[in-house]
Amino acid sequence: MQDAIVLYANDYLVEMSGIPRDELVGANFKPIYVDPNKWDELIEKVQESGQVRGEEVEIQWPNGKRQWVMLSMLPLRYFEEDTLLVAALDITERKHAEQRLQQDANLLQRLLDLNERERQLIAYEIHDGIVQDITASLMFVETARDAIEEDGRSAGNHLDQTIEVLRASVDEARRMIDGLRSPALEEDGVVAAIRNLVVEQQRKTDVAIVWQHDIEFERVAPSIEMAIYRIAQESLTNALKHSGTSRVVVSLRQEGKSIVIQTQDWGKGFDPETVQTKHYGLRGVRERARLLGGIASIDSELGEGATIRVSLPLTDVLLPLDELG
Repeated sequence: MQDAIVLYANDYLVEMSGIPRDELVGANFKPIYVDPNKWDELIEKVQESGQVRGEEVEIQWPNGKRQWVMLSMLPLRYFEEDTLLVAALDITERKHAEQRLQQDANLLQRLLDLNERERQLIAYEIHDGIVQDITASLMFVETARDAIEEDGRSAGNHLDQTIEVLRASVDEARRMIDGLRSPALEEDGVVAAIRNLVVEQQRKTDVAIVWQHDIEFERVAPSIEMAIYRIAQESLTNALKHSGTSRVVVSLRQEGKSIVIQTQDWGKGFDPETVQTKHYGLRGVRERARLLGGIASIDSELGEGATIRVSLPLTDVLLPLDELG
């Protein structure tokens, strides 16, 4: 009992361990426990309660084979020695199944969390874009109503402004719908989706948009693809709407086991700390990066343009690497 030397090994132990009987008998079993303190803990339990039942421990045999076993121990006298009768049941497959179930449960919870945060981010975008535009349109209409009684020409100007803002609201709503469910993203992947985004935005602006990519993968988990697409979309939209730049570079590249999305402009710049508190688009970029274990940096100074850079880990995707294609 004290020195953990094996006195007898049955056929099941030989089969389970893959070690010949003559090597098992006489071997010291203390080192096989992955937890080096486990043997002393088991002996203490035997001494306190007279036995051990159903103890699940991880072991590694001298031949390198690693297993989970369920142990039961009972003290007895054997050839005038204080010994232990140890029964071991191989539960490795069951433990692996439990671990897979736990991973699935963690994955499900993460997906639920991502979905909830995505809903909040969409709410931010609605407030930051459509609601503000519609509120401005309402103000123009109310002003036009008052102006009709005084000056018809002034009323017409207000209505023209209202039409312009409402058209912008429709464009913003369409942009959000595309972001929520981009056909190119679902069918062809994130590279094609961002390329389509750049082409579509280029049709609407005189700003030169440059699209660059250097990646090794074909497809990654849908949640990662959506995050990459939305980050690129928000960053590009921010540059086109607020920077006053004549050129924007959007890039997607792989750096080891990370994917980097970067948008750079040479516009008027801003104070990142001030803008973060009120601009939900940039807040959404940071939040998406955080949810997926990534890092977002927003570098800008007044008059110096801006660079939005997000790095997401590819080692923590929601599909195993061998299933990503």
